[in-house]
Amino acid sequence: MKIIFILTFLVCFSGISYSADFYSHWGDGRAEISSYNIDVRRYNQMRNGNSVLIFVTEDINKETFIKVESPVPKDDRMYVMKLNQIIRFNTGIYDYSVMSSIFSEVDGGNWPFSLRKVTNSIQDWCGHIFDEVMVGSNYVEGRINSYFERDGVSFYTLPVSSNFVSGDGLLIRMRELNGEWLKPGQQIAISFFPSLWGIQLRSLERKISDAILTKTIGKDLEISSQIVPVYEWQLDFENNWEKYWIEQEYPHRILAWEFSDGGRGRLIETLRLSYWELNNNEHLEYRKFLDLNSRKSVD
Repeated sequence: MKIIFILTFLVCFSGISYSADFYSHWGDGRAEISSYNIDVRRYNQMRNGNSVLIFVTEDINKETFIKVESPVPKDDRMYVMKLNQIIRFNTGIYDYSVMSSIFSEVDGGNWPFSLRKVTNSIQDWCGHIFDEVMVGSNYVEGRINSYFERDGVSFYTLPVSSNFVSGDGLLIRMRELNGEWLKPGQQIAISFFPSLWGIQLRSLERKISDAILTKTIGKDLEISSQIVPVYEWQLDFENNWEKYWIEQEYPHRILAWEFSDGGRGRLIETLRLSYWELNNNEHLEYRKFLDLNSRKSVD
């Protein structure tokens, strides 16, 4: 019975015909879950791991930026795309666990999918770090609570301009889920704030810097034995670069990435489902579809 169910599920979800309309596609309330093999540079060595990107829409409170779970009036709600990014890898005897939650407003702000909030937590055997950023119309406000002395408990505020882009928010905006942001071949100057995980991973400063973002038509990728046309996005900031390959067809999934420090990721599988309802032991089968129990190099 389980085998029949699994095969039926894969037929239904692996060959989805996606609509280019944001609300008809995402309005069903289901999440998009994509798994990746990743290579991460940590302590000057490359580590194999896995990552999951979970995209889902929800309402948050406009004042608190916290998920609405009570009868809050419509005018006090903000409709957002939420991305939960989970990263797992080992460093020798101990393991790293990283999670970022990214909230971008679907409508409103200076751009479509303007970033509103990011939280990031990192756990390893030494200790853990919690980092949070709230984004207003002209400022970024952050707070850090870290096991490590170099950060400790600290707060900061940075001014931002209308062309502000965060490394965390970029993971949503590059997908162009509700209309084109850049045309192929277009390049723009942005005011850039690195992702919270990137700051920790590469020991970057918490500051706004000038950056260049470019979108081109990339070389087709082979994903799950299929040739997929892609857009290639490149971000250049200070002495670093990041590249992302996004599928041209809606819903423009993130298929692969590569960083100047050697970090890489490549898609394994994508499923769309209400994962919060799948928390019984029989639902462990879904982890097999996503290949979440192994940690392999991108190669």
